[in-house]
Amino acid sequence: MNKIIRKYLAGRMSEKCRSMVVVSVAFLLSFYGICFAEKPDVSIDFSGYTSFQAGEIVKGRYGGNGVPDTLDHRWQEKLLGGFNLSAVVNKRLKIDFNPEAAISQAVYDYSPQTNFVNDLESMHAYYYFYLNQMQGTYSFGDLENPLLQVSVGYFPFTYNHDIKSLGEYLFRATAYPGYVVNDFASVYKRLLGLHVQYEPVQNLKLDLLLTSEMQAPVGDWTPSLLAGYAMGGQKNHPLVEVGAGVSFTRLIPVDSRLTSPHYINNEVVTNADTFTTPNGDSIVGDTTYFSFSAIKVMARFSLDIKQFFGAPKIFGDEDLKLYGEACILGTQDYPVYYDSILMRIPIMIGLNIPTFKLLDVLSVEVEWYDNKYANDYTNAYYGLHVTPTPVISSYEPRPYPLYWSVFARRTITRGIQLLAEVTRNHYYTQTKYPNYQDRCEATPSHGDWMFIGRVQYSF
Repeated sequence: MNKIIRKYLAGRMSEKCRSMVVVSVAFLLSFYGICFAEKPDVSIDFSGYTSFQAGEIVKGRYGGNGVPDTLDHRWQEKLLGGFNLSAVVNKRLKIDFNPEAAISQAVYDYSPQTNFVNDLESMHAYYYFYLNQMQGTYSFGDLENPLLQVSVGYFPFTYNHDIKSLGEYLFRATAYPGYVVNDFASVYKRLLGLHVQYEPVQNLKLDLLLTSEMQAPVGDWTPSLLAGYAMGGQKNHPLVEVGAGVSFTRLIPVDSRLTSPHYINNEVVTNADTFTTPNGDSIVGDTTYFSFSAIKVMARFSLDIKQFFGAPKIFGDEDLKLYGEACILGTQDYPVYYDSILMRIPIMIGLNIPTFKLLDVLSVEVEWYDNKYANDYTNAYYGLHVTPTPVISSYEPRPYPLYWSVFARRTITRGIQLLAEVTRNHYYTQTKYPNYQDRCEATPSHGDWMFIGRVQYSF
């Protein structure tokens, strides 16, 4: 085989290139022979879903692009659909491919107070396609209860299955600058990289991740470790569950000059004394530079209260669950801007209210996040050009620290569900124009709130 390949490539490229091609082809052929020496046992599963959601920002504010505008009574709609193609090879290797498409309404209206009065396209719905998941997973050990699973690719990830709106801070929040992102009925974060799930003993699960950052500075690598332990109750219905995690955000930078930039717009002077060096250079005080890198630490718990009195059958599976989560968004203090760790700790607690099987779940969640700066990711979005230090403007005041959510879900029949939420969370409006989308949460002030509902189908 090598002789045939060499003869075909002779005269078409350098000897070094020919050698690389020959080695690559030989490796691929060998790998194919190892994996498929026998007829592969491949099974393919196809599933799909679609949903339509609509709601209103009853009271809110738009601060994107520096343009003051109200979001009061702003209607929001989205049609979303997708399919998942799963292929299982030899019972251990699974490959998932899940594209999605959405049609969404633009947020701007015809108002003389905005800069978009002549932008007709911003007044129409728009559609877009994107990838929700593409990964391969290999299982080791018992296929029914694998000891170890290794996944590589792009995948939605969640570690707290109890939350409905708030929480999941380890990956849905950043440290410097600090902000949290929420979306309706989407409590996960899409990650790119490696995920290893390990269950060394019963009821103890470990997750090791090595992921590549997809927001500027793009490509930095983040190792994370999470652990969860369930106690009492039955499988999938524990009495108590506790968990913890740590994420070393951007520990391995692609270019440290981008991750920890040293330039004048990314510094703070903490000493006003000025002196002149022997070389005649003027030095003003002590300079501290900020960095996008951070260490985030998370802890969570879940308690199924109804199991203390025998879990009567009048209750649904999710009724009377108490759960909570807290996260330190950056363990390192910086002078002036990040001088108090207490302002970098969002804390949430939730309770599933009993509905006696009328609903699948009815949850009430509250959060306290006393960040003295706007919940804004403008500086993170332009991470390569401006300081990561947050900015307060007249359009983006300090947000009110108390957030809340009331969420309900009801299964009508197999494949059909209704969802609804009334909330003041960290929701962001979006448009077809990336440069005009709102990078500050839509309901930042006391008294702001919104409602939204969805009908979704799946097979």
